[in-house]
Amino acid sequence: MKQDTLDTILVIFCMLTPVSPGIFAKKLVIISTALLVLRILGSRNIFYVFKKKLLIILLFIPGVILAIFNSPDNLIRFVPILLMILGFPFYDFKVRARPIKILSFYIIIYFIVTQVLLALGNSSLLNFREVWYPAEYGYVWNYGFVDSIVSSLGQFRAGGLYYNPNVLASVIVLYYFIFSASSQYAEQSNINFSKKKINTRKIINIFMLALVSFSLFFTGSRTAMMALIAYIAVQNFDAALFKKARIKKNTLWASLFVLIFLFLTFDRMLEGVSTGSANAKFEILMRHLSESNFLELLFGGTYNVHFDNEYGNWIGACGFLGLLAWFITLRMVYRIIPLTKPLIVAILLTAIGNTLLYGLLTGSIIVVVVLISSSYWWQTQEEEKNKKPL
Repeated sequence: MKQDTLDTILVIFCMLTPVSPGIFAKKLVIISTALLVLRILGSRNIFYVFKKKLLIILLFIPGVILAIFNSPDNLIRFVPILLMILGFPFYDFKVRARPIKILSFYIIIYFIVTQVLLALGNSSLLNFREVWYPAEYGYVWNYGFVDSIVSSLGQFRAGGLYYNPNVLASVIVLYYFIFSASSQYAEQSNINFSKKKINTRKIINIFMLALVSFSLFFTGSRTAMMALIAYIAVQNFDAALFKKARIKKNTLWASLFVLIFLFLTFDRMLEGVSTGSANAKFEILMRHLSESNFLELLFGGTYNVHFDNEYGNWIGACGFLGLLAWFITLRMVYRIIPLTKPLIVAILLTAIGNTLLYGLLTGSIIVVVVLISSSYWWQTQEEEKNKKPL
């Protein structure tokens, strides 16, 4: 079997395991992670920018040691980011774009359709969720049901299979990033497609963006909305063309999308910053900073504070050394794989009000997003190199 087939199957498995039914998702994620570790160990990726990776790991070590003694259960939270560090830049992974794009499309459709039906109180889906996606923390996210989707938009938060609308929004937006990156790479690699096929692809991409936007608005997750807006804006902005007073058609459409989405969500986002959850999370972080001693702030070791955002969780678990390691990791990814720029910007914004790499579910998906984006980047470089005349 060819290497690209094996890598694509492995990535498909890694995409499916985090979002599989909750009753056995954790066990499947352990298996997929183990397989990914074996694949990484069989490559030379570990030694790529080795000094920088060593620095990052050294910065994380105090937090890991404190977790071993203070909260062993939280050690698992270091797995996604350490896996991403060791496997980066995934330069010998050959992932096919088409099956990844198709799978991410169906995963997104799956979560949005179930989100809508559960919000409407569909009994079959409610029983399905009760059996296969049991609530881990009781029913604190039980928002009830609605009679109409249209009239309830902006008034009701639909959490779908995960109960928690913020978790659902994070999952959907991450799989949209996979879908978007796969679409972009497929278009760049297949320039000989007919005009009809290109137009069909564009329609599918616009449909998917509209569907994801609707779903995020239905969840009421401000951070996910902000992440999507940032991703679309950065992905379609070309600074070189802007300096020449030239704007691509894609940039115009993206600008229109960003303006409309901001218009629809601006009041909600402003409320979150001023009096809502973002403000409350900021106060929790400030209280922790004022009440902690120097060693706690430097090395971390705090796991009993509900920060509910990336910055707070890394400061609490690993101190400012761990937060610095997290920043260096993201910078390393962007500097080596420029294709990830929209993703990195989205992560930095999402981190204000939610967790991604620190979260067990989203952390495992982020690793896959980075792996796929990196694989596409290296394959693009190789294709361009082969096109050059000898």
